[in-house]
Amino acid sequence: MRKHQRDRGTKWKWAPAVQRTVNQVVAEFYRSDPHQRTGLRVLELIGKNWTATPSLFEGTYDYYEALLKTTDHLLQGLLQDRDSHSIVIEAPQIYAKKRKNCPGPLLVCKKTSQSCVLRTYWVEIPCEVENLQSIAWGLYSAIQEPLPDRLEVVHVLSGRRTRLPIKSPSHSQSVTLKTITEGA
Repeated sequence: MRKHQRDRGTKWKWAPAVQRTVNQVVAEFYRSDPHQRTGLRVLELIGKNWTATPSLFEGTYDYYEALLKTTDHLLQGLLQDRDSHSIVIEAPQIYAKKRKNCPGPLLVCKKTSQSCVLRTYWVEIPCEVENLQSIAWGLYSAIQEPLPDRLEVVHVLSGRRTRLPIKSPSHSQSVTLKTITEGA
């Protein structure tokens, strides 16, 4: 996988398939009732939605490494929020300019009585993470809710989490979005 991080040209042919899986797992997980949001449910969703094949990777090792890392980091991220009220939002324009064939990640809005957090799960981060702050503000302002406290970007291959405050409206980009599902 390290060699993929250095050369993202043709070596990342598998990224669209893995991002689609991540999006489907996240959306279906939050579409489930909170009592059904278990580790077993995450594993079933990955098994059902995994479309990447070993032929898309440089080798079998790289295939299994991507599958294991994606599974591990989705389990960690999703189970952390299993009881929270969450809205899943699709924003395809975030990614469309960088990769024509790769779907954009979903945004999950997690609200509690004390805070509001936007979280997104990325296979590949296409721009500087700081630029995502203004994109997040533009996305969230489009659904006319109070501004979230922060944006969390989860890189599903490395497990790295970046937590950023949301920038002010003067720095935002206009983005069209679609609410996919609202979890209980």
